[in-house]
Amino acid sequence: MKGIVYQIVCNVVVDERYVGSTTNLKERLKTHKKLDCSSAQIIARGDYTASVLEEVEIDDLIELRKLEQTYLDKLVCINKHRAYVENKLEAVRQSTSKYRNANREKLNAKSVCDCGGRYTHKNIHKHQKSILHKTFIQAQTEHQ
Repeated sequence: MKGIVYQIVCNVVVDERYVGSTTNLKERLKTHKKLDCSSAQIIARGDYTASVLEEVEIDDLIELRKLEQTYLDKLVCINKHRAYVENKLEAVRQSTSKYRNANREKLNAKSVCDCGGRYTHKNIHKHQKSILHKTFIQAQTEHQ
């Protein structure tokens, strides 16, 4: 897919710049007008320039966030948040996402429990806490 890193530069205040990334610049600029974020103060003045810093082919949005972060690190920007933070939490999210995508059928497959309840693999713990299942287990232990 196509990824775009862009900037919104204020033509009124010197060195006031917002950097962002998107896959659809036209739609993203529309949302800037509605949001309460650092870019809104530039847009509210009505005199700004939006331009593309870089356009690239990407496999996922994480690649785009990393590229956006390189611009945030190089330029003086008013952005309040980082686009990408390299840490263990991000690695866990990526790994979890890959696992879910690779095992989608298994995770969404419906199973029938001995108690008569139905559940998916990803919701087995929720099912085991249900009243139906607990009542069944309690009855099983009483009959032993």
